[in-house]
Amino acid sequence: MGSPVRDDAAAYRVFTFREAYFKASGVWPEHDVLQFVADSEESRYRAADFNVLHEPIGNAFSLTLVWSGDGEAVRAAL
Repeated sequence: MGSPVRDDAAAYRVFTFREAYFKASGVWPEHDVLQFVADSEESRYRAADFNVLHEPIGNAFSLTLVWSGDGEAVRAAL
């Protein structure tokens, strides 16, 4: 089985997604789901039974939200 990671940006997407997915569902995502995340350069999308939002925080961090249902993620004004 090959690695789904091809560059630093994909590595951050996969790492943060994997953690967020586990917190949301209680199970680790399958390899094909991680491959989809690594290949997607969109910041928000719906895949299978979950929604995903990748949000850069400054130049050094990335936040990923994973949730089910029809709700939208909206950034709160600070």
